Amino acid sequence: MSVAAIVKDGQVVNQTNTEESTKKSNDSLDKQAFLQLLVAQLQYQDPLSPMDNTEYVSQLATFSELEQMQNMAKTTELSRATALVGSTVTVNSTNETTGATTEITGEVEYVYQSGSTVKISIDGNLYSLDDIVKTYSNNYTEAKNLADTWNSLYELLPKLGDITADNASGYQNSVQALWTSYTSMTEYQRNFLSETNLKGMVKYINELGKYGVYIDGATSADNPSIDIEGLEDTV
Repeated sequence: MSVAAIVKDGQVVNQTNTEESTKKSNDSLDKQAFLQLLVAQLQYQDPLSPMDNTEYVSQLATFSELEQMQNMAKTTELSRATALVGSTVTVNSTNETTGATTEITGEVEYVYQSGSTVKISIDGNLYSLDDIVKTYSNNYTEAKNLADTWNSLYELLPKLGDITADNASGYQNSVQALWTSYTSMTEYQRNFLSETNLKGMVKYINELGKYGVYIDGATSADNPSIDIEGLEDTV
């Protein structure tokens, strides 16, 4: 099998690099490149055997179709990006130096368009639509935020063993806030709460009940404690 080498200025051009360059060029063929090829074909056609009119019209039609497809793709991408504004997404962010990829989650602030490139902004940083790996509904985001806030408030409570008859009333408002927040949540939102913290809240309510400190809607003088089964019945 013979191999034809490419010679330029008396030197053999690296065939591999040429093939890679050609492939890259073909991969990025756009309507401008297509038009240039068509013009070149007309410029260098054989005057004794000019291009057939039918073929010329066919190529123009192909060019027009290509342009319309690219414009449609551009419009679709812009519409898709615009629809994400205000939504929460997760993108893969690649470090240009190390090549390491990390997931970044945040709200899409705005859409940036430059030519045919469309990107979304998260915390002031731009990302390609191709970088998106997860998209969250507003219900999911709201439930996740409520759960994070609730769990954070729970973590601020003192150790259960530190509650005494002398200081029990000082913790009533904090535990009451947790219980009230819990009862105001939907079943879907409660699924995001830590099960361990939910059981812990019951223990705090019962501990306060031992010292005559009651949580409205959960305990009273007649019923100073609740159990896990009772809590599960309200979910």
